[in-house]
Amino acid sequence: DQFNRFKYTNSYQFKFSCSEENLVDQYLRLFLKTEGVGLAEPKSKVFISHDIDLINSSIQQDSYYLFKQNDFALLFQHVFNFFIGKRAWRNIDKIMSIESLYDLKATYFWIAQNEFDKNAGIKNGDYKINSIYVKNTLREIANSENYENGLHKSSLSSTLNDEIAKFPIEEEISSNRYHYLKFNPEENYPKLSNSKVKVDCSLGFAEKIGFRNSFGLPFKPFDFDAKKSYDFLEIPLNVMDTTFWTNGDRDGKKMEENIISFFEANNKNAVVSLLWHNDKCSNMKYREFLKVFKNLMAYLYEIKIESCSSAELYEDYTKGY
Repeated sequence: DQFNRFKYTNSYQFKFSCSEENLVDQYLRLFLKTEGVGLAEPKSKVFISHDIDLINSSIQQDSYYLFKQNDFALLFQHVFNFFIGKRAWRNIDKIMSIESLYDLKATYFWIAQNEFDKNAGIKNGDYKINSIYVKNTLREIANSENYENGLHKSSLSSTLNDEIAKFPIEEEISSNRYHYLKFNPEENYPKLSNSKVKVDCSLGFAEKIGFRNSFGLPFKPFDFDAKKSYDFLEIPLNVMDTTFWTNGDRDGKKMEENIISFFEANNKNAVVSLLWHNDKCSNMKYREFLKVFKNLMAYLYEIKIESCSSAELYEDYTKGY
């Protein structure tokens, strides 16, 4: 597409309308059954994450939304709050409060190199990784039990290790997701393997929920040149909020139903990866998305699904090889 990403419409999943089916697992089980081998069917887990793209841009986007809604009282309050430092998308503490209410773990991916990418036309964040708010939030996450920080690799030419080195905290940064999901496995897997990254979380369709590789579990990608697995773990991305925003499917009830339906259809033999951006957890322009996020967290608690950090999944899925 315009960001050099692999398009869903060019995939076999699109051709055969099977993006939401865990086909590799199904076929493997059918094959082993013919050989007299049965596999356990463990309950699925969830990997919750947040890409922190924007924390200062609410003044433009939410203000314009409130103006179009003729909500001048809230618009005045919003502008006033912004200039006294209460910025609506500096809401990481509120997101963690929602997740902690349901005892859920989450990973927060931060952009460390924030120059505008003129070649790709991509804005790499609207904040500095060493700003006071970001630095304090990074430390709060690092000192918590249920949360972890990760790199949100910019679209710029800087290396993964260069961007990791910019983090102003002592916590080991070992997980990554490429900004805009702008990456090519053939090109970027060797770069990941030669970096400090232990877990990548970028393999997903930008335009569709489901399994980009028709497999529901984390895995170590195979290096066909070296004829062995790479040394990092890939946690595929299955559900992303901006998929619905970009495609115009913004009705909260339908969005929630589609996502819950995906969870229920894959309630075994999968680690479902759910991404919700922090700006989609605000109550103005994206208020429908905030409602859906809250309802999804309550739903995950009700079905007693286990939530995992990237570090825990790395330990679970790299044992033995």
